Amino acid sequence: EIRESSAAGAAGAVIGRCFDNYFWYSPACRSEPSACVSCLTGGTGWAVHEIMGKATAHNMPVAIAVASSFQNYANVPKSLDLMLYWWVPDPTFLRLKPVQITFPRYDPDGIAKGDLSSAATAVSIDKYVSQDLSLLAPDVVELLDRLTLTLKNLDEMMLDQD
Repeated sequence: EIRESSAAGAAGAVIGRCFDNYFWYSPACRSEPSACVSCLTGGTGWAVHEIMGKATAHNMPVAIAVASSFQNYANVPKSLDLMLYWWVPDPTFLRLKPVQITFPRYDPDGIAKGDLSSAATAVSIDKYVSQDLSLLAPDVVELLDRLTLTLKNLDEMMLDQD
């Protein structure tokens, strides 16, 4: 089951409209929906606005839908060949080996003006500790200082948990 896709924006912003109660069709395939590539996201429409902006700016034939539950979000891509919204590190689609779509480098000025054609900014995953941990457990602080994990390492650990 897939719930209809929509996007809420600021006052006066363009709002996505689902033409068949399930999918938002990008302008590139709106006149011929069968030419669209299905794209799935979840939650309340994670990144729908950004996906719509990129599909429109880059003339991508995309039909976006929002899964009706996290279970559906996690299971639908296992049985259908489609685009999907995902983040890392996360094990949900790791075994599917998804390939990231590359967009032009992040453009903060363009984003501020409503141009969603560039890539999202990278999010850093950092380690933080209590300010007095070095006094309470200096060996732990040394271990954490030396700890380096690559995304590949994290993926391998997550795959081992199945």
